[in-house]
Amino acid sequence: MVYEIFHIIYIITKNDTCKFFHFITPECYLLLFKFFLVSSFIKKDFLDHSISIQNCILRSLSGKSFLDSFPVSTVIINSMNGSRTILHSKGDFPEVPYDHFKQIDLSPYAWIHFEGRNMDAVSSMMNHIKTWRNEPNISNSLPIPCISVELEKPKPGLLPLAKHADVVFIGKEFAKYNGWSDMEKAIKGMTSHANFGSVIVCTWGEVGSCAVLLEEGRTKIEYSEAHFCAEAKDTLGAGDTFLAGFVKACLSRKSLKEALQFASKLAGAKCGIKGFSGIRNIYLESEK
Repeated sequence: MVYEIFHIIYIITKNDTCKFFHFITPECYLLLFKFFLVSSFIKKDFLDHSISIQNCILRSLSGKSFLDSFPVSTVIINSMNGSRTILHSKGDFPEVPYDHFKQIDLSPYAWIHFEGRNMDAVSSMMNHIKTWRNEPNISNSLPIPCISVELEKPKPGLLPLAKHADVVFIGKEFAKYNGWSDMEKAIKGMTSHANFGSVIVCTWGEVGSCAVLLEEGRTKIEYSEAHFCAEAKDTLGAGDTFLAGFVKACLSRKSLKEALQFASKLAGAKCGIKGFSGIRNIYLESEK
C-alpha cells in the first residue's frame, strides 16, 4: 500500500534546479497539494526528503475517518516486467482554491509546474504568475518563474491550459483522446493551442519522446529514443521522472535535444530501481 499525494503544483527554487522530490538536488517545494497532517509518517516522509510543506493548506478531518478522506493508491507491480496496476481511492478532498495561491510570494521560484486539472482555478493561477512577472519591478532575462503544464489524463476541456504555459507536456493517453495517433501528430496538433515561443513536449512510451520550440516560420521537431534498463523492476513514476529530468536540463541551459535525451535516460534508469531513492545516484552517475 502506498499513499498518493494529490498535488497540482510543483515549485522549483531559483537556487536549485529540477528536483524529483529531493533525489536530484536537495531541496523541493511541493505547494498546495491536498494533504492531511494526520498521519505522522506522511509528514516525516516529506521532511526526510527535504520537501517543504510551509505553503500547504492544512485541513482537519472534521469528524471523518482518515481512510475516507485521504487519497490512497494500492499499487500492484508485476515482478516479471515492472508494469503496474493502480487501485485508487480518491477520498473527498476539495480542489485547491486560487485565493490561496495568489497569496504566495513568487519571487523565490524559477519554475512552477501544474497538472492539467481543476481548469478554472489553474487558469487563474497561471495568469496570476504571468501578471506578476510582467510587473515593472520584476527584471529577469527569462520569464521566471517558468510555467509548465502536463496534459496527461484523457479528459475534456484541458486544451485551453496550453495557452497559459511556457512548456506543455503531452501524454500518450491525452494525445490519443484528442485524435492524435502518434507523437508527431500530437506535436503538430498542439501547435494551434499553444503560443509562439513556447515548448511542446510529447512522450510516447517505448517509442521515445519529441519536442518543439514554436517559432514563427520554423518548427523543427527534436527527438530522443526511449532508454531501457537491463531489468524493469518498477515503472511507477517514470513519467514524473522524465518531466523532472527535462526541467532540470532546461534550467541547466541544455538544448532542447539534450533535455529530451537527459530526461529519457533518467526515466529509463528509474524503471530499473524500486521506488525513487536511487534516482539521485543515477543522476550523479550521468553527470560524470
